[in-house]
Amino acid sequence: MERTDGAMLGKGKASAQSGLDTSIFDATIEAGSVADRRQLADELARFSCDSEASAAERKAIVPQLLKLATDPDFSVQETLARGLVYASELHADVVFTLVAGDDEIALPFIAAARSLDGWRMAAIVRVGDVARQIRIARRPDLAAEAIDEILRKGEAEVALALLDNRQAPLAPKHCRALYSELGREPAILERLLSWPGLPVDIRIAQARLASRRILRLVTERGWLAPVDADEIVAGAADATILDLLAGAEPDDLSAAIAFMAEKDMLTPAVLLRAACVGEMQVVAAGLAHLSGVGTNRAQKMMYSRSAMRARALLRRAGIPESCHAVLRAAMTVERQAAEDELELDAEDFGRQMIAAMMIEFHSMPERERARQLDHVGRFADESVRLLARRVKADLARAA
Repeated sequence: MERTDGAMLGKGKASAQSGLDTSIFDATIEAGSVADRRQLADELARFSCDSEASAAERKAIVPQLLKLATDPDFSVQETLARGLVYASELHADVVFTLVAGDDEIALPFIAAARSLDGWRMAAIVRVGDVARQIRIARRPDLAAEAIDEILRKGEAEVALALLDNRQAPLAPKHCRALYSELGREPAILERLLSWPGLPVDIRIAQARLASRRILRLVTERGWLAPVDADEIVAGAADATILDLLAGAEPDDLSAAIAFMAEKDMLTPAVLLRAACVGEMQVVAAGLAHLSGVGTNRAQKMMYSRSAMRARALLRRAGIPESCHAVLRAAMTVERQAAEDELELDAEDFGRQMIAAMMIEFHSMPERERARQLDHVGRFADESVRLLARRVKADLARAA
């Protein structure tokens, strides 16, 4: 039998529908030698990759591709699979026949085949073993549908391969599912926490969990008295959480605030800490969520020159009266900075906030002003804390 390139494709009587005669292919498959079948596999694979071949022609050779994909000789199957990797369009039966074949053939095909769209990737994950799932998880063109299926299967080894694939289009919902279902696996947690764009609420949840573990360790070993340990560890956790919130994009910030509220973590102390260091976008997002108004409306109420609107917002958000003065002072400083087009760092913001408290709330009883300064002395930047304590001491001496 003649074996020159394309010889088999050029012989025989043409089919009426496709213009391509397939009888010689069948004859080669039935009676040809291994070398003949291997040549045919190579030629049909090349033809399948030809962008000028019509859909009818590609459809006409599907029966022959299926026979070659299950040929008794390994080299014939391998030749076909290696060539079909480059075909952008393949009949689903051909794809899944190769995928279901010997691992030595199927796994390289799954890893690189251009014909695997999102639906096919998801199908392979759904019915395939772990080895096949891993090859899908590592693909640079991994589809979101396949990620959904990987998470439904819940195989830790496949999840690790997914997290090692930095081109995978992981959405926030995928990250949350991984954290919820597999976050106790140290290797998965490590990779997840290093993932770019990880939702802030996951980082917050992990910070809270880590603080609880530290508190338990410190308490069990008697390094600090329980009350002191609780205050120190909680303060460190709140500071970490505030850093995460302050660096979040608006959408992530809203999601993180909602998460914290759901977990009873959105406390007045968190808002006071944010206010004392000038992270007013966090305060606005928190008050907006707690009061049930939009962020834009909350900001208008916060920075209005009418003190009544700010008080109304704080009451609607359920903020205790004992926290109002600090929050309102922070709102005043933020409004003035915006009007003057100033950017204040945490230290400057805190200093101006103390000044605002002393000027605007001069009619407040000295004891109450001292209590407000205690808040600043606890939550502000370190240098501002010292100033708050000095001002409080001066008030006490003056009284």
